[in-house]
Amino acid sequence: MLNVYSRARDGETLLSRSFRAKEFACKDGTDPLFVDSELVQVLQAIRDHFGAPVVITSGYRTAAHNRAVGGAPYSQHCYGTAADISVKGQTPAAV
Repeated sequence: MLNVYSRARDGETLLSRSFRAKEFACKDGTDPLFVDSELVQVLQAIRDHFGAPVVITSGYRTAAHNRAVGGAPYSQHCYGTAADISVKGQTPAAV
């Protein structure tokens, strides 16, 4: 289910044991942000599997920011259903 949050009002809201809403916010500073609950569950499962922090390097993106960073025209980031991540101590191939 797609959820809408305000960076200013809901940024500290826990979406799972390990992730707060603000971690998914667009890097351009805009408000609101969109996050799919299934994405949060997948990221929590990754964190639990590796037992290590998962850093979201890019979550939700506005269409303008997506264009600015060279994202695909219909990038799932624009719909709150994608995240670029890194896992502490793990290679991208391992993740």
